[in-house]
Amino acid sequence: MGLLLNDLFGPTCNSLEDLNHLMSTMPKLDTQISIQLHNILTYIAETRPARALHVQIARQTMDGAEQEVTSLLVEDRFSEAQAYHEFLPFLHRQINLEVTLLYIRISCLGKRRSA
Repeated sequence: MGLLLNDLFGPTCNSLEDLNHLMSTMPKLDTQISIQLHNILTYIAETRPARALHVQIARQTMDGAEQEVTSLLVEDRFSEAQAYHEFLPFLHRQINLEVTLLYIRISCLGKRRSA
């Protein structure tokens, strides 16, 4: 995580404890991830000029802002996409089905060749 923090917040930021929780803008650094982040922020600012963007640091179990940010999160209950915990069993069933079908095909081919 230290390398990511260095690339986003500068060489003096090696852990979450090093972050300034009062920061409201991202530093502009000459790293690929920083440049990409600033390109995204610039695009959003240009396409939605009425919406001001600012950074809010909310470190889990470290900042009071964590509760504020958590209260703003909303689960999309109307999405047709499966949630991750629903997708994993579905994927497992699909893999088992494919393996079973492959086994049946191989068994049938073996019986045809021996007959």
